[in-house]
Amino acid sequence: MTTAPAVRTRPDRRRAATRAATGLALLLAAGCSGRDGRCGAEGRVTFDGRPVEEGVIVLVPAAGAAGPTAGAEIRGGRYAIPAARGPLAGRAHRVEITGYRKTGRRLPEVPGGPPAYDEKVNFIPGRYNVASTLVVTTAAPGGGATLDFELTTPQPAAR
Repeated sequence: MTTAPAVRTRPDRRRAATRAATGLALLLAAGCSGRDGRCGAEGRVTFDGRPVEEGVIVLVPAAGAAGPTAGAEIRGGRYAIPAARGPLAGRAHRVEITGYRKTGRRLPEVPGGPPAYDEKVNFIPGRYNVASTLVVTTAAPGGGATLDFELTTPQPAAR
């Protein structure tokens, strides 16, 4: 006599689907993508007390550390790096922040190149971008990170 293979019943399927959906929701809510150990990061960026209206933030693995670089645009003083493209969790990262302002100058269209556009310059001091010494440690695996940055103009040395 042959026995039929076991077949899952509907309640078992629903239970398995519920468990899978709950597990995925917990990973997303925690801000960590799970599989590859990346975590999301979000926060505010100000310069001399005012929001950086337009710019870029990049988290680079600290010296000697391996891992992906993660970044996002800064808009209205806020940024958000999704977990799927975020930094590795629980690791030190050097932070590079660039902020852009319009100069008031309109650059002309170049034949075969881009159309006319407003010139923009980086107004954030180099100590926060190309020569950055800002280092942060991201959240431990399973957690998201809120990383706020309050940047200031360097003060002249006292005489």
